[in-house]
Amino acid sequence: GRAKQLLDAAGWRNEGDDGVRHRNGTPFRFNALVQPAEGIEESAVFVQAQLRRVGIRMDIQMLTPHMARLGAKELTRENFLTLCQLAMPAGS
Repeated sequence: GRAKQLLDAAGWRNEGDDGVRHRNGTPFRFNALVQPAEGIEESAVFVQAQLRRVGIRMDIQMLTPHMARLGAKELTRENFLTLCQLAMPAGS
């Protein structure tokens, strides 16, 4: 489809057998931070499936109530760094 053509033209190619597009050796992969709310997780899973069809890997990370409160505050450098640290998988 059109999305695959645009990704190919931008240099994102499906080079490996993992099903994920890469450009210059970097996989097209990102974490989506999702707040726990009715219907939000299902929507995130739907978007994840659509992106997977074109070779983009979206990992879903559900925000804890603490992380969601940090995100709702006025964003400062300190609470942004805390939010990022809490969202990173162990060993990153």
